[in-house]
Amino acid sequence: PPLPDGLSEYDGKGKRIFTKKEHAWRINEVLRFRALQPGDYVAARVSSRDLFILARVRDAYPGPDLAPVDFLKLSESKRDALFRDRKVSVEDVEDNDTYSVDRSRILPLPRSYAEANDWASRIKRSSRV
Repeated sequence: PPLPDGLSEYDGKGKRIFTKKEHAWRINEVLRFRALQPGDYVAARVSSRDLFILARVRDAYPGPDLAPVDFLKLSESKRDALFRDRKVSVEDVEDNDTYSVDRSRILPLPRSYAEANDWASRIKRSSRV
């Protein structure tokens, strides 16, 4: 899939604006906070001390209503404030319990094999996931 506007690592003249590492981080941040659809699989931490669980999103959760470039300019505290109002309703895949989880504790998983391949192609082998 094509990148959202403003996320290219090159300017109009072909000159690199960001390092490869910074470019990969910027794309990861935009994808991490994307809109969640019912049925999407996610890794969720119910509380800050728990381990991640595999869960399925129950209700649609909108993404940020900012352009990706503007979203990346926000500080971490402003991002938290943006998602503080609503929690994500998820269902544990293993035991079917339902939880309301802060958006900052949700990591979306790829929706298809093609998307998983696309994500994997952007990650260097030595990177931590």
